[in-house]
Amino acid sequence: MLLKIIFGFGLLFLAEISVMALVARFFGAVTVILIIALTALAGALIISVLRPAAMLKIRSVMTGSALPEEGIFHTILLFVAGVLLIAPGIIADILGILLLIPGIRKRVSGVARKYAERAINRGKIRVTRINQGNPWQK
Repeated sequence: MLLKIIFGFGLLFLAEISVMALVARFFGAVTVILIIALTALAGALIISVLRPAAMLKIRSVMTGSALPEEGIFHTILLFVAGVLLIAPGIIADILGILLLIPGIRKRVSGVARKYAERAINRGKIRVTRINQGNPWQK
């Protein structure tokens, strides 16, 4: 599994370099730098705005034992979109922008939820409830 992840990131890295070189060839290096800088600023803004609400949602899900509702998947995907926009590269920027579109985010969220349900049912993912109370008291 780790080898697949490393291989995937290696391919993404090569693809990012190729796309940036291609865009720089047609539109100039300054354009590429501006695209990367502006999308990084947009990603940082998205994450800074979403962080407080996202942390509350994640904390509420972690204290319960049920599978998270659809809203938490949307919140996580918005967070991922922000991270992808911060990451340098045009492919990552395109993926981040696509995740900002509600219809696409809803479809990806549905797929992620089905995958999580299957993984939990097969025992690949274990859900553990986090107790908020004092662990020393019964």
